[in-house]
Amino acid sequence: IYAHCQLSVDVESADLVGREKKDDRYYQLSCRPVLPHRKDTQGGEKLEHHKNATEAGYAGAFKPDSKRKPFVFTCSCFCIWPGNLINPRQVEYVGEDLFNGFIEYGVEMRCDYQNVVAKNVIIHGHGAFTMENIRTCCEYGAKHIWVVCRKRNLTCPRVVSWFINQASPAITAAHCLNLLQVAYKLCDYDPWDMHSVSCNASRTNASVAQRTRFGIGDIYFLSAAYGLMEVVVDNIKRCSAKTVHLESGRKLEDVDVILKCVGMLPDSTVDKVVKAKFMRGYWINGDPRRFSCADPDGIYASNFSGTTIGPGAYSYIAMMKHVWDCPNEWIQLDEAGHLNLPLHYAGDPDPDSPAYFINARHSVGTSFAYAILSPAWRDKSAHMDPYKHWVAHYCCPVEKLLEAALAEWDDYEKSFREKGMVPKDAPYIPYPYTKQYIEEQYEVHKKDTSQVAK
Repeated sequence: IYAHCQLSVDVESADLVGREKKDDRYYQLSCRPVLPHRKDTQGGEKLEHHKNATEAGYAGAFKPDSKRKPFVFTCSCFCIWPGNLINPRQVEYVGEDLFNGFIEYGVEMRCDYQNVVAKNVIIHGHGAFTMENIRTCCEYGAKHIWVVCRKRNLTCPRVVSWFINQASPAITAAHCLNLLQVAYKLCDYDPWDMHSVSCNASRTNASVAQRTRFGIGDIYFLSAAYGLMEVVVDNIKRCSAKTVHLESGRKLEDVDVILKCVGMLPDSTVDKVVKAKFMRGYWINGDPRRFSCADPDGIYASNFSGTTIGPGAYSYIAMMKHVWDCPNEWIQLDEAGHLNLPLHYAGDPDPDSPAYFINARHSVGTSFAYAILSPAWRDKSAHMDPYKHWVAHYCCPVEKLLEAALAEWDDYEKSFREKGMVPKDAPYIPYPYTKQYIEEQYEVHKKDTSQVAK
């Protein structure tokens, strides 16, 4: 396959030749070899293509590779897997110039974390990038961390993430929240009380809807248990010297560092390149020959089968190929008026949201709808959950998972003491999950899914 790969190439346009819905239509991709900018050291300015980007996006922002010629690639179908975590959402605080400390975005290696050593740090935001910054600040020996956020979002320990990703069939949201409760006891917080959770009074049924996906990591819970990390549900109003003033009136004083993790924006260039006006399911402008799937944004589920794009990527690719292999099925469903897939247009839910940028609700709706509409696809995909379960246990059995998780937990315990972050005689905090507990949860899962089957 390597002979057919063209890496470090910027597709500047993907043009339809012919008329939509005509069998003889095809596409021409105008391609320019480029020299992507990479960072090899932590800290410094933004990446080169961010510097060169304009309001029109990233077209022309990459440095051309003069040793290779531009070319046009002709195809009958194409798929695109664009990123949607492209550029940090820009935020500037009132009085930022008066802060007299270090302020930076906590993404794409912009921050030199030597600045957090033995310092008081604010991490602004509560998404997945916040979790990574908590981890890094702890590894560098930060003195104290405040996570300042408008809303507290669900965070997932390693064991729970593994349990979800190996589950066949998916675990219920209620089961997921009960699994999370074990770790959240270290934070003195009940995940069932999260803003994103809806449930019945007995907490036997639940659903989760939040605009950011899970942050994953045990360090969130360990640092909270030691009082090294504190979640402050509020928003930053302004800054003054070493002080951050919150909208509630509270002041966080003796602050040395602010790391901005307030979200990432997708790339509006994608819509321009592929001429996307809307998405119908995963298909650009409802054209079954043009497929796009970025990592769906957020969480929208009453059942959980994955915490990352990895477990779902196989099914996305297989669905794409099924539609290409069975074009008449799509045509028949469309002409009969049965192809009722979710639609997404640019500007929804935010003005800066491009059409290709779909959320978890759109993705879940697409997968469910197509499985109902296509018996052939339903049969082809029936093996996927059992296969995922087998792969998870073959690559990372529970014993291997717990050995790695406990070793990391113990390393952080040791590091906290060596760096003077906690007293050397501070009580040891045991890892919250055991093999016995996980084996008990297998039985809970079997019971839950057998009741659903009935």
